[in-house]
Amino acid sequence: MGVASQFCTLALLKSGVVIADQVKLPVGRDSLVDEREKLELLGQMTLDGTGKLQARAVTESANGTIAAGLSGPGTYTMGSNCVGTLTIPGSQFQTQLVIVNGGQEMLAVGLQPNTVNYQTAIRQ
Repeated sequence: MGVASQFCTLALLKSGVVIADQVKLPVGRDSLVDEREKLELLGQMTLDGTGKLQARAVTESANGTIAAGLSGPGTYTMGSNCVGTLTIPGSQFQTQLVIVNGGQEMLAVGLQPNTVNYQTAIRQ
């Protein structure tokens, strides 16, 4: 059994994290790649060590329109290879993630079609 399989578990992620997200959504069906709406967010999530999370204190900027104080529940998975998923139902937030830096950081890419989405999260 390798180091990753001993190290990467749901419980590894039991903590609070600060997350930054940048999403580019297409504008209309026939848009060019550089004609995209921008959605950025910054906030906190608490992961419970069993696959459940709570997003809180999230501020979102959608093409410059600010929404603050957003929150909501979600779920996450973690494989023994340090690759998992993170989902917040009813939102654009569904990602595949990888654990790096000895469990101190998560890097993720969005799983939504027709979007460009990258997140980073740092353990608090």
